[in-house]
Amino acid sequence: MKKIRLYTLIAVLLMAGGMTMQAQNKDDYPTDYWMDVVTEQPEGYEMDELGNVTISSAEGLAWFAAVVNGRNGQEANDFEGNEVKLVSDIDMGAHLWEAIGGSQWSDSIQDYQLKYFKGTFDGKGHEVSNLVGGDKGYFRRVDELFHEKCHGLFGNLYNAEIKGLKLNDFVCLNRDDHILHFGSVACYSEQSVIDRCVSKGSIYEFYNGQYENNEEIHAGGLVYNNLNSLLRNCVFVADSCVSYEMGGIAHSNITTLEDHRAEISNCYFYGEMYDYPLIFKDRTMHTSAGIVQYNSTDPEIEQGSIVRNCYYYPTEPRGDMVGYRAAVAWWHRGNSVIENCYYLAEHDVPFYTGVVSRPDEWATVNNTSAFYYANDGCVLENPVEIGGEMVDDLKEALNHWVAMQQNSADYETWCDDAWMEQGGAPLLCTVYEATEEFSGLSDTPQLYPNPAREKVTIEGIETSEVQVYNAIGQMVKTVRGTNEIDLNGLVDGVYLLRITDTDGKVYTNKITVR
Repeated sequence: MKKIRLYTLIAVLLMAGGMTMQAQNKDDYPTDYWMDVVTEQPEGYEMDELGNVTISSAEGLAWFAAVVNGRNGQEANDFEGNEVKLVSDIDMGAHLWEAIGGSQWSDSIQDYQLKYFKGTFDGKGHEVSNLVGGDKGYFRRVDELFHEKCHGLFGNLYNAEIKGLKLNDFVCLNRDDHILHFGSVACYSEQSVIDRCVSKGSIYEFYNGQYENNEEIHAGGLVYNNLNSLLRNCVFVADSCVSYEMGGIAHSNITTLEDHRAEISNCYFYGEMYDYPLIFKDRTMHTSAGIVQYNSTDPEIEQGSIVRNCYYYPTEPRGDMVGYRAAVAWWHRGNSVIENCYYLAEHDVPFYTGVVSRPDEWATVNNTSAFYYANDGCVLENPVEIGGEMVDDLKEALNHWVAMQQNSADYETWCDDAWMEQGGAPLLCTVYEATEEFSGLSDTPQLYPNPAREKVTIEGIETSEVQVYNAIGQMVKTVRGTNEIDLNGLVDGVYLLRITDTDGKVYTNKITVR
């Protein structure tokens, strides 16, 4: 069995630009806030006559947050029915961040009034880098006695869609006496969709050797509370995560409405979650799970919360810094479901509690398995049955599940990690290409017609090579020097095209053959 050491992985990721080691000193971070610096509409924020917005600068993103939150003399705008597009990569490292859609104290109601984003935010595959937040979180009431402090790029989403976004080298830090709830993309996602997003970064609750129990962070890699919402085709890569409770993709996946099922599907978490025994001497205090901390459904709901077709790849833990953890979920309650989920079995993880740590009698777990790296692939310890076929390869298992879905075009297919950038485990094909070269989610090239029967034409670029992959990740055709792809001989289904243009840029797109 091939052993992948943590320092080797870090070195590879650093060389590839996939991971940046963050400082852990509070003096290394800014002290002022974007919304206090950008007090009038800047260049890089453009709104058309229909209310749709284009953002092309860090100042533009800060102004967008001010508009949603009703700050700096602006009337709060939730952008319901409108689209916001990010059209360039932006660096947010100059100042501290306050969430888009937070809360403000209201004297009239004597409580915090929540602000929401309700539109569509399309990252177009672009990168928001060096976002630093956490200290100046917003507050929302939990019950009559308690407010929780929340943070993320977005604070409150409602009937919103976030897609095609990359967060790189974000830092969440907590330096006051409030418990912080954090999700890098959003703190609360209510009846919303987060699709094809990638987040890489760090979560800290410690500085300069000064450890305090009241600096707790309860975190989800992408979302804190996925409430009656869909989280799909997403990735979280952890540089360093030191928190009190954490789920690799979401902290909570909760269904409270019959017609809005909470779902996490076709996602993966790569990295590690740490605990410091200097703080948490009772390890029952610190818990983490590879995908979600709480997978829960209200008792009266029949169609429960679901986690499916996901995997967890922990990098090698530092032995004295690992608390209790479960491979997929810590709490698993009500009519909730976990199915077709996988986890690396290669490391000897202390305090490991199994696939699920705290299931109840109504929750179900199906088709889960550990995997290990061998012979340039990831092999399942226990083969799983998908569509009547027994599968023992991780990539094939993930792609078989995608191919079996009636709406398979909504799910990204999986490709090999050819450069060993994430331990050799499968990568989401289009999402990965988009985060590396920001072209997989761009407006070009276009495929016409789509669906197609005999041939498809690639428009918008001059192609050098096109590789065609089927739904289980097998390359079935390669053509060179032409923009017309002959589809004869391909069975009906969804195919992934990996397109290289004459300048060497790589794009990915899907075609349906029927």
